[in-house]
Amino acid sequence: MAGIVTLSVQVDGQQIEQSFATWGAEIETLQPALEQIGDDLRADFALNMASEGALFAGAFAGSQWAPLAESTVRSRGSAHPILWRTGALGASLADRGGPGNVFNVGADFLEVGTSLEYALFHQQGTRRMPARRVVGLTWNRRSLIVRRIGDYLRESARAAGIAMGLGGE
Repeated sequence: MAGIVTLSVQVDGQQIEQSFATWGAEIETLQPALEQIGDDLRADFALNMASEGALFAGAFAGSQWAPLAESTVRSRGSAHPILWRTGALGASLADRGGPGNVFNVGADFLEVGTSLEYALFHQQGTRRMPARRVVGLTWNRRSLIVRRIGDYLRESARAAGIAMGLGGE
């Protein structure tokens, strides 16, 4: 027999209208949850940079960063770390409020990443340079985003006096 997942809402009969009205006012914004999600994504971007693309290797076909060209290795004196010549790109992705960092959050939107002009060339690649994805979204992170929003909605409901739970058969 296939499992069934349900969402149950239990409200005291006398307080149903007041509770739902209060809860509705509480969830006019998802900003607190989106702030947490943005911080989670910044941590993912930092881990991806530190691991030279390993985090997003499964999320995008061919996203494991290609080795540096021999000419680049000769000019730098080293093949590693890739994309860390000055550290500006990594810092712009990881350091909220730092130079080039993009972190905009509102009631129903989130933008997180970098405004450094050359980041797009690394992300998409060019005729002369392979793509080295610096931002992305893993399947695991997608699940955690849904969980963060669900947790926020349950907490908002609880604060409004509405008992919510997940159940299954």
